[in-house]
Amino acid sequence: MPRYPEPVINCNGCGMEHIEYKLHFNCSICHNGDWNICLDCWRKRKGCLHWFGFGYAVWHRWNKAKASGHPNLPPPHRLTAVRYLPPPKPSDTSPRARSLANPLDRLQSGTHLPTPGIFVRLSKRYTTSGSRFYTIN
Repeated sequence: MPRYPEPVINCNGCGMEHIEYKLHFNCSICHNGDWNICLDCWRKRKGCLHWFGFGYAVWHRWNKAKASGHPNLPPPHRLTAVRYLPPPKPSDTSPRARSLANPLDRLQSGTHLPTPGIFVRLSKRYTTSGSRFYTIN
């Protein structure tokens, strides 16, 4: 049976280690998709290297920056809420831990509602066997 390496994700905002199993936010563009911040940094309005904030104010800030001498400024980046579910069996906790359960099958991503404990995932996913599923968590 194949053994899969467990993800190791640290916060790029404050440096908190091992946020992979906690709710965190990922920019799929910065650092080739390897830009992650913890929930605390997100609540402090931190973002990625090309993030302009929350809501409609994003577009106002971006248009203002674009008009002030940056005509080729790419659109603002979006942060996606993500977390991995822990492996079903406790695995080694070393940085190179390996598991029988594929972490990609345990990845949750979607819209995070800032109420503690509520995480909504409405997305089409594919399992390793190729079957589709839709979930709301």
